[in-house]
Amino acid sequence: MRVELSERECVVVRTRPHPRALLGPAWAFVALTGLAGVGQGIASRLPELGGGWEQAAPFLSWGLWGVLGIAAIAWVLRPLWRWTRRRYVFTNQRVISFEGRRRRDLPLGMLTGVDPRPGVGAGRDGAGTLVLFTERGQASLKHVPSVRRAADVVRRSHAALPWVPPPGTPGRYGPA
Repeated sequence: MRVELSERECVVVRTRPHPRALLGPAWAFVALTGLAGVGQGIASRLPELGGGWEQAAPFLSWGLWGVLGIAAIAWVLRPLWRWTRRRYVFTNQRVISFEGRRRRDLPLGMLTGVDPRPGVGAGRDGAGTLVLFTERGQASLKHVPSVRRAADVVRRSHAALPWVPPPGTPGRYGPA
């Protein structure tokens, strides 16, 4: 993840999403582990019922592990993998979001507003969603650590940008 910077651009903050983003996958892991224990306990008692259950027990056990394995991949490993590949880079001229090979740039000159939204229970300066407003819409960066500080960094960097008049501004800045 190398960021190509222009000659007057410098990195202000480089971070990844807050580990709080992994709470959901952690709870899913706990729930799946509990279900695996209960399911394996029931499957181990099936041969005692006699009849066709004795032959079906190994297949039901393998089926249980297959379903739980697919659920673990979807609800635990996939979010963990996405979290490890996500990065946020704030420079003095733009905000860059990386997710794997996909990269999204937002020049600070396009911003019309910044809104930090701390997560529930995150405290005064905890993790949350940073919403960046432009004339074309909005972009959200989820699980930004210290979201209020990040918003302050973006505001300061935006205020420090040199003012460039819009095209067609009358007076000494260009043609009327």
